[in-house]
Amino acid sequence: MYMFIFRLIPELEAFGQTYVEALAAGIPSVLPAQEWQGNLSHHGKNALVVDFQNSEQVYQSILTLLNDADLRETLIRNGREDVKESFSLEKMISNLENFTLSKQSNISPVNGIKKLPDNKHSQ
Repeated sequence: MYMFIFRLIPELEAFGQTYVEALAAGIPSVLPAQEWQGNLSHHGKNALVVDFQNSEQVYQSILTLLNDADLRETLIRNGREDVKESFSLEKMISNLENFTLSKQSNISPVNGIKKLPDNKHSQ
């Protein structure tokens, strides 16, 4: 029997495109707890989320995935569904439109990312 488990534990990740791809591909994942993830990963729902500096926690999470077929299936199902909901073409177009049209707010509707202040140069 072959089994894939995705584990990428960097100290810093700008945006985890590879995380999204792993969830979309239906690969049970061990992901680091990072602030940027926001609503991307939920421990025990669509991934196992660990402290990237705690190697024992990473190891135990991998063992858990190897030994718990029901949990793997839950993570696979929920991971695919979450990516489908969060990154559908319609959702991405809507987020881009909202971001482009929102000039009054300092917070963009796309994942709550702060917009840079307007750069006003005197002429």
